Amino acid sequence: MLLTAGATSKAEVISWNLNNWGDSPTGASPTAGVVAVPYWNDSFLDGGNTMNLRDSAGAATTLDIGTGSNSGTWSIGFVHVGLDGDGTMNKEMLKGYLNGTGTASTSITLSQIPYAAYDIYVYFASDNSARVGTVTDGTTTFSFGVLDNMIAGSSALFAQTADTGLLFPEANYAVFSGLVGDSQTFSTSFMNAGEYGGISAIQVVAVPEPSSFALAGVGVACLLTFRRRMSC
Repeated sequence: MLLTAGATSKAEVISWNLNNWGDSPTGASPTAGVVAVPYWNDSFLDGGNTMNLRDSAGAATTLDIGTGSNSGTWSIGFVHVGLDGDGTMNKEMLKGYLNGTGTASTSITLSQIPYAAYDIYVYFASDNSARVGTVTDGTTTFSFGVLDNMIAGSSALFAQTADTGLLFPEANYAVFSGLVGDSQTFSTSFMNAGEYGGISAIQVVAVPEPSSFALAGVGVACLLTFRRRMSC
């Protein structure tokens, strides 16, 4: 699936990226991400902060983040590109990334995750589209080929990998769904010697409790019943 802008917006989201050459939506606007929200956390622009990351409402949470790389950091192009044509900051968000090669080239560890259940979006990048690799949480592993021209147009491109084999589809993010627990670790690996790339961003998206859906369903049923009675 190929996208050109954020697909949705949710209140309980924590977003982090590593932009060593660019800007991030660290304030109330603009937005970035497939889950399009403001108030991103950026370890470069936030003075290296990796603790108590703020959520998309700007409030501090308990979430802490640790990063690992066997080759430091890198960027897709060393110029500011400014706002996307659609008003987001997706191109800037995608540019900087942890850089590494080989097995477990880059990693991110999240601790004290404040949500009971959640999905995690992991974004990855490289400055060369001819590279293939995998991203994993230790249980599920997705393959990808680096998405070409992700920041070349007026607005950034997003493409999701859902391949758990070795097809290496062009992509720059994966979604790990239905996770629980207060800590998670994600890592990338590149398949061929001398190929570099790695994790550029993450989003932790809270999943509403089933009771919330049940109550919503009851409310809709009651409303429909009420309307039927009123029309009799």
